[in-house]
Amino acid sequence: KKLCYNRIPFENQHVVTLAIGHTCILIDHWLHMTTTGQYFREFWRKTVRYVQNYNLFHSIPPSTDKYDLQNQRISTWLFICFLIFSLVILLLYNSLATVSITETIKSPSFDEYEQLYEKYPQTLTCPCKKILIDYEHILDIHYELHQVCTSTFITNAWFIYLAHPDQNNKISYRDFRWLGSSTFQALNSLCQLVHQTILDSRQQFLYNQYISITVTSRNLFEFQLRTFVQQLKSSITNNFVFSLDLVRNSTHTNGLYSALDTNYRLFLVVSNTFIESGPIMYPKNCPCEVSPTCSGPLAIYNFSDSTPVFVVPGMHRACYIIEALLQSTLECFYNHACLQRLQSYILSEVPIGITPLNAALKSSYSINSTIKQLLDQLMIEEWTWSSHYEQYYNHCRPVDLTASIGLLGGLVTVLKVMIPLLVQLQQELNFKRSHQNPSSDMQWRRDITK
Repeated sequence: KKLCYNRIPFENQHVVTLAIGHTCILIDHWLHMTTTGQYFREFWRKTVRYVQNYNLFHSIPPSTDKYDLQNQRISTWLFICFLIFSLVILLLYNSLATVSITETIKSPSFDEYEQLYEKYPQTLTCPCKKILIDYEHILDIHYELHQVCTSTFITNAWFIYLAHPDQNNKISYRDFRWLGSSTFQALNSLCQLVHQTILDSRQQFLYNQYISITVTSRNLFEFQLRTFVQQLKSSITNNFVFSLDLVRNSTHTNGLYSALDTNYRLFLVVSNTFIESGPIMYPKNCPCEVSPTCSGPLAIYNFSDSTPVFVVPGMHRACYIIEALLQSTLECFYNHACLQRLQSYILSEVPIGITPLNAALKSSYSINSTIKQLLDQLMIEEWTWSSHYEQYYNHCRPVDLTASIGLLGGLVTVLKVMIPLLVQLQQELNFKRSHQNPSSDMQWRRDITK
């Protein structure tokens, strides 16, 4: 250290003095750092010792037992940890808590409601002045039946064409020319019954009222109406099929005679004093007194010996016309060649133009679907509905519109603002430091050289 205070003569005295000056500064800095380091190490040891021996649960009187003291220190640390943990949770809760403000608009228009709903879909409330709205104002329901219900085959011209009176005394009771007209009249009745049932049920449904205390969102509104329409269709179908089955079962249970001799035949006894009856026997030894669904193929029979000359594809005869119709298909009436051959056996004096059913037309059914399968779906090809949300809103006539706007807690807001700024500031400092260090090093080297 004496070197720092004694001047040593030398030829280049200026250089030596500069070197000794730098050396003295370094020695003084090292001594200062050594003293400061020892001070901090000593402070750290005292702090650690104090923390290790910190005790909030002193016994009265104070205990000197090591085991008791250790338990007290453990309890102290557990207490501190749980306290810090609770404070952290409380801080996070208060920091993340949502602060809400409310915005109210009197008599809002539909466009205002739509705009605010896009921004605040979860908190928007809009009480309705009118909470009961008829469905007919907000819902349209349309349907389309199978094409046979609008075809020539359910017109009076076709019925008369098949039931020409000159043929009735010449043909068999099993012949298409005997049963055909009644079969298609029954089909026409079913089409009309289905159509009227749907109309009545739809009108009754539309007279009901949609209930909403507050304005229903568009998505929920359409979902609810879709569900209601599906329930309506299912209800109409189930009720119709149930009623039809009830009529069929009642007819068979009561043993009603068919006017077309399809279930029982009446026989006049030789003495002409009384009449006997017997059930018609269908293929597979199925008598009508056992089951009303006994059936056989419907055909054109020879006048002379009653042998079948043409079996009409898909058509059946049964104990009752309705049972025969339910088991029949319309496949022959899609085929122009089949229709031409069928017409060749019908000696009718009434001309008629027949257009086959269109097999290329888009349909929910196949050409081989039975009438029973069509009726199980109410013969509906297409069932469509449309909702009118704006009309619903106008009928609702909301009094006011309230939107709760949520703001995040203070800490989250501050962090979102401050963190990007701090990162940007750090990046700028790094950039400046990287450009300043090379010039500092060069300046220091110039000073040493001097």
